[in-house]
Amino acid sequence: MNHGPLLTRQEYERHIVALYHDVPPSPPPDRQRALARQELDLLIDHRLGIHFPNERRDALWQVHQRYQGSLLRSMAFAISHRLMNLRLNWLSRRFLRAYRALLSEEEFHALFGNI
Repeated sequence: MNHGPLLTRQEYERHIVALYHDVPPSPPPDRQRALARQELDLLIDHRLGIHFPNERRDALWQVHQRYQGSLLRSMAFAISHRLMNLRLNWLSRRFLRAYRALLSEEEFHALFGNI
């Protein structure tokens, strides 16, 4: 895996703080999406490298968007904690499988650690 230099932890944290510096408590949905995308790109730069291909970033973003909405709906409409936990576990496994399909084994472990 060689996607160029990685952002250091300090650089990553500095960029995240700067990203959210002037964000109002409840930004509009399009701003929330833009922030989430920028945050994902920073995570990729930190864990996989700043030259990670744009088309693969876009594919990871598509997975992120698809499962983020499902996670939020599951939490909002859960009847019980047990049902919510079951649903969130199921969704997280699907989310990780979708990411694993887009990444090499080395990339997956760099992004998520030993899950």
